[in-house]
Amino acid sequence: RKDFGLSWNVALETGGVMVSDKVQITLEVELVQQVAEAVA
Repeated sequence: RKDFGLSWNVALETGGVMVSDKVQITLEVELVQQVAEAVA
């Protein structure tokens, strides 16, 4: 995340930080193919 300039963070009472330097991103995508209309 720091590679993209994201440096915000909060220290936790139990030690450590809220956001790690390494994050996992999971995407679920759905695509719809657009069909060209027939010319009459």
